Amino acid sequence: MTFNPDPVRKWRNKSFDESKLTGLSRREKSALETDRDLAKPVEQLVCDVHEETHDPNRTEIQNVAGAQKRVASLMAQVALSNDRVASRMLYLTIAIAVMTLVILIYTILMWQQNNKPNQAVNSTTTRVTPPAMQVPNGSVRAYVQNGLPAPPWLREPSAHPEPVGRLAGESAGVLGGGPLEALELACQAGFGC
Repeated sequence: MTFNPDPVRKWRNKSFDESKLTGLSRREKSALETDRDLAKPVEQLVCDVHEETHDPNRTEIQNVAGAQKRVASLMAQVALSNDRVASRMLYLTIAIAVMTLVILIYTILMWQQNNKPNQAVNSTTTRVTPPAMQVPNGSVRAYVQNGLPAPPWLREPSAHPEPVGRLAGESAGVLGGGPLEALELACQAGFGC
């Protein structure tokens, strides 16, 4: 029969001076033992349980009582570890809630900003009306001739698809930048004339 090799010990044994326990009251001795047990790694407490149960110089009841002390210390270590994890989870949950609230507020503010009435949008509807439908007789030239405000694609090249913006920009550079020249180019391109 082959056996597995013993695992490598990864924990360090903490030894304490036992002479400090002499002369202390039972309560002080218990408090010092508690502090020492809570300072030990969990692996050492398990080792202490084995040590307490196999002491040949004591009765079996004393061995079981000694082992119970170490098991209580082991359970206290686990409880303290759970408390630390629970408090970290609480802080993480609060941080996530705050971040979610910030995102929600930012989303609401952006939504309100994007839903403000725009000059290019008819105030009675929520969609942009094509320029040819806003002007009498469907004529784009009527914008300037009737004294109406120029449509957004003539004022801002980025507000309309690229060809009209490009043509309006070219008219501003080549023909002197007048709105009638830009309208002529728009009509030649087939936009509502």
